Amino acid sequence: MTKVAITSDARQKLNKIRDGDVFDSPLVFVTELLQNSYRAGAKTVYFEIKEGGFLIADDGCGCKTPRPVLTLDYSEWNSTDEGFGIGLWSFLAVPGLTRAVISSGAWEAVVDVDNIFATGSPEAEVSTIPSMRGFKVVLLSPFFSRDGGNIEKIWSEIKRVGELQPFDIFVNGEKVSKKNILADVRGEWVKEYNNSRFSARFAITEKSWETPVLYYERRKVCSFPEIWNTTGIIEMNGKALNLKAPDRTSVVRNEKFERFAKNVKSCVEDLYMDFLKNATDNKLVDRYAKSIDSVLSVDQFEKFITVDGVNMVEHNTTSETAPAMASASISAVVPVGVNPEDYEVEDESITSPIVGRAVFSTQKPRGVLLKDVIKKNKKVVWMRAEELESSAELKAKAEYYRIVVHVANNILQERVYQKHNVPHISELENGVEKTITINNRYLKTEKEISFMRILNRISAYYNLDHKTFQIGDLKLVVTTKLGGMVIDKETLRVGGVAYENHIVLDRKHLGLKRFHLYGEGIGQHELKALLANITTIAHELAHRLYGTTDNTVMHYKSEEQIRDEIAKIFINL
Repeated sequence: MTKVAITSDARQKLNKIRDGDVFDSPLVFVTELLQNSYRAGAKTVYFEIKEGGFLIADDGCGCKTPRPVLTLDYSEWNSTDEGFGIGLWSFLAVPGLTRAVISSGAWEAVVDVDNIFATGSPEAEVSTIPSMRGFKVVLLSPFFSRDGGNIEKIWSEIKRVGELQPFDIFVNGEKVSKKNILADVRGEWVKEYNNSRFSARFAITEKSWETPVLYYERRKVCSFPEIWNTTGIIEMNGKALNLKAPDRTSVVRNEKFERFAKNVKSCVEDLYMDFLKNATDNKLVDRYAKSIDSVLSVDQFEKFITVDGVNMVEHNTTSETAPAMASASISAVVPVGVNPEDYEVEDESITSPIVGRAVFSTQKPRGVLLKDVIKKNKKVVWMRAEELESSAELKAKAEYYRIVVHVANNILQERVYQKHNVPHISELENGVEKTITINNRYLKTEKEISFMRILNRISAYYNLDHKTFQIGDLKLVVTTKLGGMVIDKETLRVGGVAYENHIVLDRKHLGLKRFHLYGEGIGQHELKALLANITTIAHELAHRLYGTTDNTVMHYKSEEQIRDEIAKIFINL
């Protein structure tokens, strides 16, 4: 068995660098040479750029022997696991490069670039020189020229990369100004983090596509994957991640990366939780709600989600309605005489589905936790703020049934409602059932007979049957079902009900015992009784004549019009 050594084709690799197959830009040598200075612990780096030539010299530790420099795929630096020892040779990507001279310690290596590629023999001439401190590289090429702006481009690249470095940099004697990359991270909530893997500064953002930028040795690597809805800078520590060769502009996804990413995610979560904890304005939370929802789980953020107010209905119902009939034309005259037997009707129950309505109370200060508010209300549904207009009918009909309607101003509140199984308002379309029981539908007293004379005049004015108005005992039972379960059942006072062709007024609500109604005509006592009940009468007539829905603009306008018309009927008596 013959053993064959595994070797590397150095000439082929150098060809690829020169041909642009390895590095994206001919200016990459600036970054690579500065990174060597960084790793060498340099305090000062000098650049000289002139027609046909380029020089970089630093005062770092240098290299004791030329072997690390002249051996491809080898790195002497122990500060990183990602080095492949090929970065220095990025200068071969400089167009037209003819010569490179590398000096450090007591040695100097001269690379005749033309000879390497002409003969196919990758060799360098190494000689001994007086001992020097640091590291120096001289490059000769017509690329270094003001023609075409190349010198200016190189100068700009040195400034871009050099302003972030911890050492002083001079270009043709001019000092490069410093820049703190972390200081550039700004926002409405910013926080810094330091640990064994990285130093970072993060800021919350409304833009879902924004992500932090990863830096290594003061050089931009890439936008950090896996993290969104956050701006910032992450400066990784040595050996914390493996970077892909040769230009180290992407991350190797391995176990190191998974640990690193988990650490970054933890910091970003802390950033957003800290923001929620300290935010004093719910409008500010609304602004960043989508980003918060993307970064945090509902279990994390619900302990910070508060509400400005609680939407709750609490009042006594004065009248009630089932689906009404449209009115006929007003022309015929109906007799106004009253026969009590005409108003004796069998007892009846009316059942129909109704829906919810929101009534908004005054604002509460930030600090009332939404999850606590939810727990205090049994009959509660929620809706989105943008549904207020489209669900107006749902809200209007719910006012009578004390359904608590919460308006979710952002997706965070939505998530809390969903977590606690609070039904959406749409479930109320078939979730509330009312049963109106009508008993004793006949005229029991002389006062009721007298009052019916008044009601008959109103029926005649609107061309309605003289049996349209009736008096009885009304009881409204409201059963609320949410999520398929009965959560509440209660009895409410009802002033009146309009259904089919009838309007039944509740005798207890009429309160006719208060009035002296014994005469055959219509006098001041009858008018007082009418005035006390005109709102209920007009309310039910609006349903009967115009088919309006409670608590809508059309209903209020119709009711107001009818009140005026009734007043005119009796003013002209």
